[in-house]
Amino acid sequence: MEVIRKSLTASTWRELETNGKFGKNEKLSFICDYMLILGCDVGSETHYMRVIDTRGRELSKSAFPFNNDSEGFQSAKEWAVKTAEEHNKSQIALGLEPTGHYWFCLATWMISNGISVVQGNPYAVKQTKEVEDNSQLKNDTKDPKLIANLVKDGNFGMPYLPEKLYAELRRLSMFRDQLNEDRVRTINRMHREMKIYFPEYKDALGKVDGAFSLELPKQAPFPDDLATLGEDGIGQIWHDAKLRGRGYSRAKEIIQYAKTSVEIKDGADAGGSAVRWFVQKIRLRYWLFQAAKSAVAHAEESKELHIYYTTRADNPLKKMQSLIVIACKLLRIIYTILKNGTAYDPKKMLMDIRRPEKEVVTA
Repeated sequence: MEVIRKSLTASTWRELETNGKFGKNEKLSFICDYMLILGCDVGSETHYMRVIDTRGRELSKSAFPFNNDSEGFQSAKEWAVKTAEEHNKSQIALGLEPTGHYWFCLATWMISNGISVVQGNPYAVKQTKEVEDNSQLKNDTKDPKLIANLVKDGNFGMPYLPEKLYAELRRLSMFRDQLNEDRVRTINRMHREMKIYFPEYKDALGKVDGAFSLELPKQAPFPDDLATLGEDGIGQIWHDAKLRGRGYSRAKEIIQYAKTSVEIKDGADAGGSAVRWFVQKIRLRYWLFQAAKSAVAHAEESKELHIYYTTRADNPLKKMQSLIVIACKLLRIIYTILKNGTAYDPKKMLMDIRRPEKEVVTA
C-alpha cells in the first residue's frame, strides 16, 4: 500500500488558526484513524523517533535514531513510510518539541517531503513526563512517545517556518536583536571596568557612549592616562577624529576629575586593554549614523528621502529619526550588495516616497 504523501503547509495552518477554524475539535478531527503519529526528540546531532497509532498503541519496538543530515532524514522517512504501510496507514504526522534551533531543518525537510509537522508545547512535555514512568527524568526514548501522545490528544500547534522574503526579514530581525543585545552587554562590561578604575567617569565624560566620550577610552581610558595627556592632548584626540561641537569645552573638567579620582591603580593596564576592546565593539552604530549624515549631505537621493521623511503629511519624522531610518536603509543596501553582488541603484533609494497621483484631466 502506497502512503499518501500529504502535508499541511505553514500558510494553511496559519490561515486556519487565524480564522478560528482550527481549534481543539478540529485538531482532534485532523488526527484520523488512518494516520501514523510520529514523536521526535530533537538533538544537536542525533534525533530519536517513536511511532504510535491514534489509540496510543506503540507500533515500533524501540526508538529509531537518525542523524541531522540528508541521509538521516531520508532514512527516517523511509522507516516511517514502511511502518505506515505495515499498519495500513495512509497519512503521517510528525510531532516534535520546538526547543532550540535544531528542529528547523528537520521540519522544513519533512514538510517538503509530504509529512505534516506539528509541535508540542515544551511545558506540556515536561509536565507529562511522570505519566509514563513516575519520573521527571528525560531520556531519548521516553520523550518521543510523550510528544506523540500529545499530538494524538490534539495538544499541538503549528510550526511557523517563514519562506522567501519573510525568512530573510525574520533572520535579519533576529540578527539585529542579537547585535543590540551584544551592544548592551558590551556597554555594561565597559561600565564595570570604568567604574573600578575611574569611578567618576560618568560625571567626567557625560554621555558615555557619545562620540566625544568614546574617543578618549581608545587611547586614555583611566585617570593617569588622561592626566598625562592634559587638555591639549584630549583636544588633539578629538581633532584627529574630526569631531565638531561643544565637547571641546569639557576637556578642562575631565582633567580635574582625573586628578582627584579615587581609582584603583592595580590592574589598570589590563582593565584599560579590556575597555579599548569594548569601545571598538560598540562604535559601529555611531559610524553608521555618521554615514547617514554624510549621505544626506552629499547624495541627492538621500537628501530627497530625508526631506520626504521629515515633511510628509502622514507621520512626519523628526530629523534625528529620519537619519536613523536612513542609516538602517543603508545597512540593508550594503547587505544586499554584498550578498547578491548587485550595483548600487540611486532610484531604489527613493522607492519609499509616495507621490500623489496625478489628476486625470478630461476634456
